[in-house]
Amino acid sequence: MSTADSEIQGDELDALTSILDESTFEINKKSTETENIYGTLVIEVILPDEFYIEYYSNQHRRVQYLPPIFLRFTLPNDYPSISSPSFQLECIWMNNKQLQILSENLKNIWLDNSNEPILFLWYTLLSAQALEWLNITTTLDLTLSFPLTITKSLQPQLTSAQVAATIHNYECEKKLILLSRAIITCPICLMDVGGNDSFLCYSCSGTACKSCIKSYLETIITAGQVKSITCPINSSCNIELTPAQIASSVDKQIFHRYDRLLFQLSIDS
Repeated sequence: MSTADSEIQGDELDALTSILDESTFEINKKSTETENIYGTLVIEVILPDEFYIEYYSNQHRRVQYLPPIFLRFTLPNDYPSISSPSFQLECIWMNNKQLQILSENLKNIWLDNSNEPILFLWYTLLSAQALEWLNITTTLDLTLSFPLTITKSLQPQLTSAQVAATIHNYECEKKLILLSRAIITCPICLMDVGGNDSFLCYSCSGTACKSCIKSYLETIITAGQVKSITCPINSSCNIELTPAQIASSVDKQIFHRYDRLLFQLSIDS
């Protein structure tokens, strides 16, 4: 490795480390002068304000976040003076053809910017333009990329519904992380509370303090209203709360009552 390439690589990686956090940028430490540097960039795609996924025919759901693209790279010793980084893209909601399209775009960007550090440019353009490169505007149609049912194959493949569930789980985790860093004003008691003391509706993204949600749920469960408990924050949100959400919001004794009454309703029906 030339001294110039070594210095440029070091400066580029130092810059990325200062800009991106550990959850977004991971790099190995070289143990010898001849060893190649390798690492991973975790890239979240910027979505339009109104964006949906389709996982069955005419079954849509609005989403605010998609699981990230993983760009796993290796820097050759003669990068950037001669060679491009070698790389591989991975993404749970893309098929191989879509990943290939993105890869070709990254290769073309390198050709237009050869002999220059490229990793941050790849990172920013994938985040901002991945959907455009894939001709996706407002809807990610998973049915075009994944089967509706499990098929017999040498390589196991997720169904569109399974990918949609993965997207949903990721989005819930993302919203909780963002909420934990925020201060919200409870729309019920009008008190300011920290995100960790807040309840989040995964569907409408409404938030309220845990104390108000606890009081509301315990009141209706004590009164015997346990069927189809929907979001108490937004009257237009008709998504039912999950048993896990209710269990985390009320005392154990109240949840046991909820569970028992719900079981009795299922028997009676």
